[in-house]
Amino acid sequence: MPRSSPAFEVAVRNQPRLQLLIAALVSCAATCALLAVMAHQPKFWPWFELVLLCGLLAWRMARVTPRQLQWDGQVWRLAPAGLNEPGPATSIEVVIDFGSWILLRARATQGVSFKRIYLPMSQAVNPGSWGLFRATLFSAKTDQ
Repeated sequence: MPRSSPAFEVAVRNQPRLQLLIAALVSCAATCALLAVMAHQPKFWPWFELVLLCGLLAWRMARVTPRQLQWDGQVWRLAPAGLNEPGPATSIEVVIDFGSWILLRARATQGVSFKRIYLPMSQAVNPGSWGLFRATLFSAKTDQ
């Protein structure tokens, strides 16, 4: 008889340090692009205000909507935080794994509630369940 992983739930929450990193990278890219344009057209120097706007927009777009990722022993489910319902069945794929930080791609397998959502997960947000989460993530076998 095959062993199944135990049921559990982990929080998907906003990560301000990740948000800041994304905003800084976007601001650096915008600065480089503007400097490249200014090398040929110096009259664009007043456009440096757009660098700040790009950084603020990146900060806002990098914000993560709080959710609950649940494993019930058979399927992953993704639901908004604070909701007592389990949410739709979801396929989970690991995109990036840095050990204490993982980027997941979630896709609803039933219904059309969402196409793809990227979920940044970190040990700092879920310190008590991180080991169980990683073990289940890499060993859970689903039919999806």
